Amino acid sequence: MSDPKNETACCFTGHRPEKMPALRDEQHPDVVKLKMVLQADMMAKASAGCRTFISGCGKGVDIICGELVLALKERELVDARLVCVLPFRGFEKRLGEPWTQRCEMLMRAADEVIVLGENYARGCFHRRNRYMVDHAEYVIAVYDGSETGGTAYTVQYAARQGRSIAVYNLRGHDVWKSKVCNFPQKSV
Repeated sequence: MSDPKNETACCFTGHRPEKMPALRDEQHPDVVKLKMVLQADMMAKASAGCRTFISGCGKGVDIICGELVLALKERELVDARLVCVLPFRGFEKRLGEPWTQRCEMLMRAADEVIVLGENYARGCFHRRNRYMVDHAEYVIAVYDGSETGGTAYTVQYAARQGRSIAVYNLRGHDVWKSKVCNFPQKSV
């Protein structure tokens, strides 16, 4: 990123639709509500001086949040920056449709695309997640409270780094609850 020490940034982490089935139906009222809550949180972060939003471009939450940033850039946050961080070159081709197409659109619209490696390598996703947290003060997580997996790793790492973490959790198609947490904490 240009000069992260002079920017206030927020990154996103969250589950894939395979892990959080509610995300498979983005028209479902609870998912629509989630998107509204996430945008409101992004606006609150912007009010606190955050203008850079970082997406890891994974299918599910990462791409959805990136798209929400682009929507906000068209209206309220015209000076916001979207930064896409890819673990390796060609990562987007491995997502499968429609996620590949959505990720490519995000990359075209992003203010900056950072590719951390030329090829897939063991640990490259954790490296990407650490990079995002290391360059952000805020973390927005859509997280089910599980103790393993990429989202759990990222939330745990962010907590160890002292980041402000807003966690959103959906149980089935129930209501979303949010809280700022210090990990370890069970899901709400």
